[in-house]
Amino acid sequence: MLRICDDISNGKEPIPVSAFGPASAYVPAFPQFTYTTDVLINRDSDVPQQRRKGCRCVSNCLFNNRCCCQSISFGDMFAKLSNVVVKDWRKSANAALTSSVFLSECHEGCSCATTCPNKATQCPLKFKFYVGPCGDKGMFLQSHELTESNMNDYLFMVSVKDDPSTFSYIDAFEYGNLSRFVNHSCVPNCFQDEEITIDYSDSYWTYKTDMKCLCNKTECRYKSRAIEPRQLRIEISRKQ
Repeated sequence: MLRICDDISNGKEPIPVSAFGPASAYVPAFPQFTYTTDVLINRDSDVPQQRRKGCRCVSNCLFNNRCCCQSISFGDMFAKLSNVVVKDWRKSANAALTSSVFLSECHEGCSCATTCPNKATQCPLKFKFYVGPCGDKGMFLQSHELTESNMNDYLFMVSVKDDPSTFSYIDAFEYGNLSRFVNHSCVPNCFQDEEITIDYSDSYWTYKTDMKCLCNKTECRYKSRAIEPRQLRIEISRKQ
């Protein structure tokens, strides 16, 4: 593998993110995009610019039951757990926790420190990552360093609950960071010196009927087409 870029973040990350290519005459074109560590909101979007009221904590917010930011997250989680059936609590609790549980981070309007554990996604890189080509999947993300468990790093999705007809899309085609290179796998992975992957969830594949999964795992759920058109029509009719 040859290094084709020393730092795709152009100094925006405290640790350089290198890019590698095959050691051959053919070097695949690297995706042209602008690296950013901020969330850029389109001028024409309807996303409200006003932030919610921040907390006034002076200690660790992560396990502070008086933190208003944490109460939002745990309140949503416990609401989902309230329907857990006692005889099948393990399966039900797992389904609730792996569903779209709303996570609310502290922000610049809070009085807690910048090192607050509840600002996990806002923290700069702590480990060294690099990207490289991986065949039909395009590019992959990998790390040489061992990522410790329970580091409070997480991914989350924000949905609009007040108006179900309103949708917000995060598009990393032109602006993004290293997370744009995280591919899907039916068996998510975050091990050292292996491709870092996440599960895009069934909702993603429901609308990707012209695509198939390339994770090549024996547990792969979408080896052929994601969901056949007939099955998709059935799912849509059930929702209606």
